[in-house]
Amino acid sequence: MKKFKDVGFWIVFTIYILALITDIVTTMMVGEAKSVLETNPLYNFLGLGFFPIILLNGAITWLLWWLYSRPNSSPTARFFLIMAMLMIISVRIYAVHNAMVYINESITTQEAQVMVEQNPTLKLETTKQVVYLAYPPFIFALIGFIFWRLDHNARRKDN
Repeated sequence: MKKFKDVGFWIVFTIYILALITDIVTTMMVGEAKSVLETNPLYNFLGLGFFPIILLNGAITWLLWWLYSRPNSSPTARFFLIMAMLMIISVRIYAVHNAMVYINESITTQEAQVMVEQNPTLKLETTKQVVYLAYPPFIFALIGFIFWRLDHNARRKDN
């Protein structure tokens, strides 16, 4: 019986895919208010619609898989790919949580516009919260990895 390869990657990748699907579904469930409440920088600053953002997410997902599964990918690169997926997962969990709040409160587009008008920095503050949530664990993991690399010469296991 052949041993399953890259177990850690496939666990994180599966969670990543589930978080992506959940994020897309809950964003669509918010309804028209999402056009006012959406904090995704690709939507707000670049003006991309939801379909191009979904396509971009698909391309990023494929790229993560391709970079990780290449035969010549280094252990360091593989570590950072897993960390990137974990950062994205944490951001998606936060986005799903916010979407569920909006869904449960049945916020209309008009109510959302009033919220944003009363607090013009609402979207910026929400984006900052996401950054504060995602980056500190990455920075601590990076520092830990730097010290770990001082003592270890990691090689990829090919079987």
